[in-house]
Amino acid sequence: MLRLIGSSNLTAAQQAEWRASASQWRLPYWDWAKRQDYINPPSYGVPQILTQQRVRILDFNGAQVEVENPLWKFSNPRAGATFGASSMGQFRIPSSNVRYAHIYLLLYRLN
Repeated sequence: MLRLIGSSNLTAAQQAEWRASASQWRLPYWDWAKRQDYINPPSYGVPQILTQQRVRILDFNGAQVEVENPLWKFSNPRAGATFGASSMGQFRIPSSNVRYAHIYLLLYRLN
């Protein structure tokens, strides 16, 4: 994000505002035990933002634009490559996480 801000056509003041916002950005939290109000009747599920294929965001000009929602689905940047393909690199459990190896292996098998 900071690289995009630095390479934009924003004024110094606008860049400062965007940098301040970027430094406070956090990954959204999902309370799995909270009933979701968008489901009728309210029930348990993923947050609504995860169900939307497209979302509206602010661009650097302050205009709202509609974009593909990166939280909706993952698209492999290497077209045609599947999980575990050699072109995707080597899958390795970090040695610092050996005590959690069974979890990594379980997740690997589920995918």
